[in-house]
Amino acid sequence: MSRQFEPDAQPNLEDVKTVLLSESKRTWKLAKYWGIRNSNTGQHSHYTLTLETLSRTKTFGWESKVDKSITIDDKPGNDSINKLFSFLASQSQIDTDGRYVVVNITNVAGDQMQHILKAVSGSQENQDLISQILEWITRDSEAKAGLSRLATSRQAGSLVAAINYARLSQALDEFKEMVEQNLEEPKYQKFLMENHWMFGGEYNELLINRNIIKNGQLDFPALRTADGYLEIIEIKRPFKKKLFRPYRKTYSEIADVVDAICQTDDYLARIDKEAFQIESEDELDVEKVRGKVIIGRDGDDIQKKALRRLNARTNRIEVMTYDQLILIAQKILNLLRNEEDRVSNVKENPDNEQSSSVDDIPC
Repeated sequence: MSRQFEPDAQPNLEDVKTVLLSESKRTWKLAKYWGIRNSNTGQHSHYTLTLETLSRTKTFGWESKVDKSITIDDKPGNDSINKLFSFLASQSQIDTDGRYVVVNITNVAGDQMQHILKAVSGSQENQDLISQILEWITRDSEAKAGLSRLATSRQAGSLVAAINYARLSQALDEFKEMVEQNLEEPKYQKFLMENHWMFGGEYNELLINRNIIKNGQLDFPALRTADGYLEIIEIKRPFKKKLFRPYRKTYSEIADVVDAICQTDDYLARIDKEAFQIESEDELDVEKVRGKVIIGRDGDDIQKKALRRLNARTNRIEVMTYDQLILIAQKILNLLRNEEDRVSNVKENPDNEQSSSVDDIPC
């Protein structure tokens, strides 16, 4: 995942890219690639690579272990990062295992290549196929050149759109089946963590650390795309019973909905209380933190109107049904289908070519 920093908020930091290397119940190992700027000039200074170890404690939650972490950089005259990269790239096991392939291509082609590989790597079966293809490419110079040509071709855009549509369509079908089965909450938590595109691009980053509050674990902490603020999502079950019951001349939410809202409200209150610690330790701006509850099904028009009234009177918490989430995901698929048709039309009629918007499609 990646996060950018505004100069006013973090004068010394440009951005940070993070990858989880390994995890257990008590230990996480992360790699963080920091962009460092000169606070006086505002210009880029250098990059820093940190291999960090987090250990879970009973008192303070996840803590960084300085004695088990290491930091290197690419400052002039040192450039430890490139030395490490060159050393790893020179090791024979990288090529023999078929895990890495270096292809000399332009930046534009590189972006397209990343889209292609990301699109086709959605399942273990596809990953195994990619491994076989790349292993063959490492032994064939003409194949490497062909892969480079593919990345710069119009067909690449059509290929990405088609593969994305097939992959996400399959994921949506699987999700619909899961919703009908009314499984336990962790099943939906795991699925949505792996397929957060279903929220329609509303969130640009999922937080690895779900223990940002003391003695508590959030279902789904994420940063909003629009403003970068934290939002916590509570995942409940998609049971088919009505979310609202008749109450005098109106409708009132059932106990399951009340409990979910109260739980989310409690998390928000604890985040407000621990705001200073969270901002200093996790570098998160929690000033405008909001909550969202995913629970139940739509029901009839009366149920939908009752849900709309509930969301209108709640301040920081929105309640969303699984049917609404499925509808958002379906609209994303419709956009992908339109993109696939547009790129195919460009291929057939190159004189009508316009700039591609494949990059804007969530995946």
